Amino acid sequence: MADEGTSTGILPAAAEAAAVEAVVVVGQQFAAAQAVNLTITRYDVLTFMDVDLYRVADPNGTMVFKVNRVLFNSRRILLNAAGNVLLTIKPDHSDGFRGFELRDPWKVYKGHSCSPNDLLFTLKRCSLFECDKYKVILAPNEAATCDFMINGNGRNARCTISIGQSNTIIAQMQCERALLRPSKPIVTVNSNVDHVFIVSLIIILEEIRRSSRGR
Repeated sequence: MADEGTSTGILPAAAEAAAVEAVVVVGQQFAAAQAVNLTITRYDVLTFMDVDLYRVADPNGTMVFKVNRVLFNSRRILLNAAGNVLLTIKPDHSDGFRGFELRDPWKVYKGHSCSPNDLLFTLKRCSLFECDKYKVILAPNEAATCDFMINGNGRNARCTISIGQSNTIIAQMQCERALLRPSKPIVTVNSNVDHVFIVSLIIILEEIRRSSRGR
């Protein structure tokens, strides 16, 4: 782990961030009163079953969320620890760039739906020349302005998530690196910020990063 923090401590920039009003996209119940670190672990298992692709653990190592792959499909299903479906995450190929996930926007829907009526938000790269900068557009924002901004550093090994174009950070991520095993994103979510929303953003970044490396 880089020396900015540990898997059980709050990263300094998040701890020092100014208090903001509650940021809720998925549900108020996912916005905790205190900042917390969540560790995301990916499991690459070759199987013909829908299994956990990612598991998200709290500082005590208890799994709080998980992400399932859908067999022969690019969708990712985010569930709570009890197995209840919270979100469906998928790349949007409607712009004609099917299979080019680095450029495709990603869309996140309520529950097990992919209906436009259940769209929560879209994540897309700010430009082709800003590889680590993304904007998040909440539905039904027809003007496509930036509701949240993700600023990355070095193939998404570290990033901050802020409100719009402001300097108000609501979460940040850095990868815990170790020899002989994959890096693990550690996400610090500020107080009163929707954990599920932040986790879904990091999952998308992980999928984009792996696509850029040919998985």
